[in-house]
Amino acid sequence: MKRIITIILSAIQTITVSAQDKNPVEKICEEIYSAVPGLPCLDDKQKSYNGDGLVVYSHRAYFDGIFCTKDSTEYKNKKVLKKMLGIIRHNLDSLMEISDESYHLESHSHDADTIKYSLCLSNGPVVPKKIKMGNLTYITPDDDETVSLDYTRNKRNYEYRGYADWVNLKYHKNVILPNKHDNAFDKLAYLEKTAPVLKHKDIKSWDFNWSQSEDYDIESNKEDIDFITLLYPQHKNAGQCIGTMYFIPKEKKELAETILTSLDSITLNHTETNPYHRYVYHYNMKDWVMRYTEGAGHKIKEMFFTNYQSSTRVFYGVTSQGYYVAIADTEKNFCIPREWYCLKSFNNGKKEYIK
Repeated sequence: MKRIITIILSAIQTITVSAQDKNPVEKICEEIYSAVPGLPCLDDKQKSYNGDGLVVYSHRAYFDGIFCTKDSTEYKNKKVLKKMLGIIRHNLDSLMEISDESYHLESHSHDADTIKYSLCLSNGPVVPKKIKMGNLTYITPDDDETVSLDYTRNKRNYEYRGYADWVNLKYHKNVILPNKHDNAFDKLAYLEKTAPVLKHKDIKSWDFNWSQSEDYDIESNKEDIDFITLLYPQHKNAGQCIGTMYFIPKEKKELAETILTSLDSITLNHTETNPYHRYVYHYNMKDWVMRYTEGAGHKIKEMFFTNYQSSTRVFYGVTSQGYYVAIADTEKNFCIPREWYCLKSFNNGKKEYIK
């Protein structure tokens, strides 16, 4: 454990200060979580590069279906909602005073509420790009740095989504690189950093191969599939994912947190030292996994480096048995079988389980 902690500290020290700066949505969420501990939220903070010379930082905090009763627009947690919206309003109103341009709209009635903010925090010499949606002007995420809020409560939400309310906070920032290079991902250099972290006596590992052919019937076999992306229509349903799965038992939670923290740091540092590799990095993957509660089934989340029609993906997963990390190469369309945590092979639905 001491050796692993040394690796972590070394990795963390190499991360640039800018990568650690907190964006406005992150600060707002921290204030909300402090005021309302345990509030469920889809909280996703990303950094990405797509070969176009532009690094995109984004953060989305999404609260839905928790303030109204399931089958109506009647409030069940009005005090919590009032406290949360008060925090959001206070922060966004303060940001409006220093924004290059900003818009704010509210409407309220017995069974419907709407609160919307759209702020351009910084756009340099360029006039912010805007679109009209109903009565509100939205500043598009093409601008350098934007923040927005969309809160709605109405019957139509329930009819179409199964819940009446949602609160959607978004942050977006573009950083222009000196060039528009599109370099191939150096997997070997990345594995040289991750391999020492994943080599531990309490970590079990196995190789896996998940694949499906062009004519694999996804609709008829959807009960076997957890997630699939069909990004290459020329290949129909064909795709392959080959890699290594690492398993950390549930009782080794401290080890799991240490390993995931180290991998987070190494992966983020790789994006800083290799800025022209295509990637999507998720900042809070470790926290997303470690917040798992007993009886919640299983879940998996991934970040990736990509080349044309292929990518190297890093997965974090969790079940009632423990914690998982997978590093895999994918080609063409990407599919995760529902029993990803115990499958050595999945080929057109034919399964081979680990022993």
